[in-house]
Amino acid sequence: TSGGTGIRLGGEGDEHLLASNVVVAAGGAAFDCFELDTDPLAYLDSDHNQCFAPSAAPFEWADDVGSLAQWQTLTGLDGQSELLDPGYTDPAAYDLRPATATVSMVDRGHPLHSSSSDYLGHARDAAPDRGAFEWLGEALHVDGFETDAPR
Repeated sequence: TSGGTGIRLGGEGDEHLLASNVVVAAGGAAFDCFELDTDPLAYLDSDHNQCFAPSAAPFEWADDVGSLAQWQTLTGLDGQSELLDPGYTDPAAYDLRPATATVSMVDRGHPLHSSSSDYLGHARDAAPDRGAFEWLGEALHVDGFETDAPR
């Protein structure tokens, strides 16, 4: 997204669980990674999330709260969350898979609260990745040569 809010949650319900998400803002407009209730009692957990908005101005981790550090201090949540480029394969073409095994989203998801399978139905391993796609290691092309791309 190029401005606005990445994930909005709150205003109703409780026991929210927000884990292993990756939010990226490509544009330079004002951006908040999250718009969340600031009452930490509304959440079972919020952690292992990742946001990257290198050109956003102004930028806040959480709307009306400020930076990730300010959110962590206020709520006690997101202790393992980070502000890093996730390392997508080709974001301009909407290919949001990890580009390699060494990008920042690989093996950094929540060990207990990540989904058991990724967007394509592949099982997540004991060290789940952040985002929709699990890195599956090197795949073989139809010609039999290895590649460094996810399956």
